[in-house]
Amino acid sequence: MQLNLWLIVSLLGVLSVVGYAVHAQKPKNGLVMATYNIRYYTEKDGENAWPHRRERLVKQLMSHQPSIIGMQEVLHTQLLDLRQLLPAHYAYVGVGRDDGATLGEYAPIWYDSSLFELLESGHFWLSQQPNLPAKGWDAHLPRICSWAVLRDRQHAQSLLVMNSHFDHAGAEARLQSATLVAQIGSSLSKGLPLVFMGDLNCTPTEAPHQHLIHAGWRDARNTAQSLSGPVGTFPDFDGRRPEKRIDYVYYHGLDSPLSYLVDGPPDRKPPFASDHLPVIVRFKW
Repeated sequence: MQLNLWLIVSLLGVLSVVGYAVHAQKPKNGLVMATYNIRYYTEKDGENAWPHRRERLVKQLMSHQPSIIGMQEVLHTQLLDLRQLLPAHYAYVGVGRDDGATLGEYAPIWYDSSLFELLESGHFWLSQQPNLPAKGWDAHLPRICSWAVLRDRQHAQSLLVMNSHFDHAGAEARLQSATLVAQIGSSLSKGLPLVFMGDLNCTPTEAPHQHLIHAGWRDARNTAQSLSGPVGTFPDFDGRRPEKRIDYVYYHGLDSPLSYLVDGPPDRKPPFASDHLPVIVRFKW
């Protein structure tokens, strides 16, 4: 009996050492960020309407195990669905753009609350009156930017995350939105690393993108150590529209991304998860 007890204790000790060694040598996955225009809920989408694709969309996102997700075109009913479908440890910040509460599209930031603590959050409108729900410049619709300061619970590192959706119609509004986001982002960051993501409704050759680059923010796709997936991020539902890169992840104060992926398998079949493709970026952290 004493011998068996000694063997059990010895075995437990060995296993604990081995377990510690495996844990200590396990490579860090890094900070995985995702930006995704999920397409608003409208019945006119038929077989691609939100109720037919919401589970597929969440499954697609969760396959990448993102720590932080920026979404665009999220209506309140979709937000409620996502709260049920996403794992319970995901929390969000964001408000509807029409009233600063629940009306209109959100640009929410979801974060893994088991990994990150929310320190501060807020939002502003992309207009000449950032504190009020309003259309700006030549925009067709009101547009909003959500932001959050998150602190890593394990390492006590913090970063500023921003997420937005620029106007689809107003070229001047898109440029002025980029200017405003860069100004407010620089003010909010207070020296913290910064990540800005979203659907900018412009290609890399256009002024809004160029302005953010000139402001010192780096384009994750242009600086990542590895690239995967198609260049374009907006194939539309049927896939016949030429794909354009209009969804971005920018950063400042972080090392170059370890990887950049546009999740767009060639065998896209309805119901599609969205008319956009998610962009997944992994940073060293």
